[in-house]
This record gives sequence, structure tokens and C-alpha cells, in this order.
Amino acid sequence: MAVEESDEFNQLMMALGSVVVMWGMVEDMVRHFLRDVVMEDGNAPEIERIVLSETSFRSQLDILKKVAHVRWPNSDWFNAVNEQVKALKGPLQDKRNRFIHDLWEKNEAGQMVKIIRGRDETAVQKHGGEWHLKLTGEHAVPVADVEAFFEEIANSYETLVDLKSEYVAWRYKAKADAVMAKIAGELVEKARRIPPPRVVGLTAKDEEDSK
Repeated sequence: MAVEESDEFNQLMMALGSVVVMWGMVEDMVRHFLRDVVMEDGNAPEIERIVLSETSFRSQLDILKKVAHVRWPNSDWFNAVNEQVKALKGPLQDKRNRFIHDLWEKNEAGQMVKIIRGRDETAVQKHGGEWHLKLTGEHAVPVADVEAFFEEIANSYETLVDLKSEYVAWRYKAKADAVMAKIAGELVEKARRIPPPRVVGLTAKDEEDSK
């Protein structure tokens, strides 16, 4: 049966497709973030891929938050990472799942509506001391709301990129400072071991008196 398409429905499909693509980019950025923060000293990329492929997105976010606190605790950077993890595990992921897995159609009034399906389709709630079965109905959702959600995900992606870059720059600087401090220490130690220069023409007694 042919589906009657409209400009609004086409816009909805494009907006939902954009959400799917951008969310995939966010998940991929989290994987790259983990490689830099958690596996920064790894020399076996195949092992990194094995670990990441066997770890769910939510678990990756949990690991990122915990290791970020170990790497750079009590910093503005860690606080920003924590905020991103909370958002991606909570409201952003919940909204993304609802947008992608619910049913979209036009109602008799010509509105684009979203019908919740799956785990949130029914609920048992208590009202006035009695339990009632709640069946979630349809909700009118303007295409602009989906487009606004896309912008939320895009902003989260850009924030992750910035936080990852900030960490890499900080880490390399810390390593460079450590290397320079080590080199300076070695030079000082070598300088201490070099015997003082002998002055030509001094007798043994003169050298003894000069000490």
C-alpha cells in the first residue's frame, strides 16, 4: 500500500535520520575518548577493539567517568566530563530511544504524533490510594522538536571533542614537563660529579690551602 507523503512527514524522516547519524557520531567519540583516557599507554590496538566491542555504551560512559576522575580529579575538566556522562546516560539517551523506537504517524487532525511503544507503553500507578493501569497514548510532536533534539546531540558531540582535546593537550604537557625535569636532574647530577678544574702553577700546598 502506497504511503501518502507530505512535506512535514519528509521533514520528520530527515530529522530522525539526522538524529540517528549524530548519535552514532557521539558513541564513536566516546570510544575515542576512552582510548585516550583509559588506554593511553596501550600498545595493542586489537585488544582495545576487543574491550570496546564487548562493552555497552552505558558501561563505556561509566568507565570514562571513573577513570577521568583518576586521571584528572577535582578539576573543571572532570566536572564537565561528569555532566556529559550524566546527560548521555539519562535524558539524552531516553529521548533518543523514544524518538527512534516509537511509532510516528499522522492523526485525524493532521498532526504528527508519536505513540510510545515498548517498556514505557504501559505502567501501573497509584492514585487516590488505588492502583491503576496506565496506557500511554499518543503525543503530538512538531518536527521542530526533533530538530531541536538533533542540536542537543550535536552540542554534546562538540563538547566531547573539546574535552578530549583538552585532556590530550594537558597529558602531553604533563609528560613533557616530567621528561624535562628528569633531564634537568640528570644534568645537575652529572655536574656534581665533575671534579673542579686544576689551576696550573699551583703547588700541592697551594691547592690544599685553596680548599
